Amino acid sequence: MKVIFLKDNPSGKKDEIKEVSRGHALNYLLPHKIAIIATPEKVAALEANPNPEEKKIENISSGIKKLLSTLKNLKIEITAKANKEGHLFGGISNEDIQKILQEKYNLDINKDAIELPHHLKELGNHKVKVKVDNQEAELKVIIKSEK
Repeated sequence: MKVIFLKDNPSGKKDEIKEVSRGHALNYLLPHKIAIIATPEKVAALEANPNPEEKKIENISSGIKKLLSTLKNLKIEITAKANKEGHLFGGISNEDIQKILQEKYNLDINKDAIELPHHLKELGNHKVKVKVDNQEAELKVIIKSEK
């Protein structure tokens, strides 16, 4: 017997059309409102209406791609106190970079997504990895000396 699942369960995922045994459908799935019988009209209606969860996932995915693209093209300039050799008196942390991204560029990124093996303690150009949803981008950070 073909059924359309109304919610996720061990037998199948929501909106999945699946062939199940008649006894399983009649004794468990239908009475517990886990599935409905897959009539041609219901199958056509299901195929005509795309899954809102898939649209939501697509929107999130496109937002992440846009964010990563923005980060790749971004150059952050930071001024900090340094000695004559170019060593900073204090290090630049992932929290500092997060604050700059939030304040200057209105990008809300978790500080843990900004991967720094250690604080940046030298003047010059640095590449910092930012990981968002198992994808990463390199952010360019330029540290200049205060005068």
